[in-house]
Amino acid sequence: MVPPPAQTQGKRVLVSDTTPAAVRDALQAKGHETALASGGAISIAPLLPGVCAGLRFSNRLSPTGISVRGRVGLLIAREAGAVVGSAEGGAFPEGLDEPADTLVVARDADIAARVQRAAAAR
Repeated sequence: MVPPPAQTQGKRVLVSDTTPAAVRDALQAKGHETALASGGAISIAPLLPGVCAGLRFSNRLSPTGISVRGRVGLLIAREAGAVVGSAEGGAFPEGLDEPADTLVVARDADIAARVQRAAAAR
């Protein structure tokens, strides 16, 4: 079974409850709607109708940051063509036990860069 391709329409960005208000405001100023979601939903965000990206900030309670539940959909998202990285612009680790405090998953590189720029507002 092949995963559905990343969405080509929509401006909604799924964000974690730990996303700073300044970041949500920056996304909204760029024309995005933000909606709260959990880690599993954020990891597959651009596969959902009307959603172009997901943004997650770790609550830092875990030594690895983003939990396994928050990473579980990334393989599916990558296979569907989504761009996966950190909010700081770097690569997101593929290993489940490698530390990562932020996650951006987007339908394309332009959307990922826009979300990463908004994340810098924190």
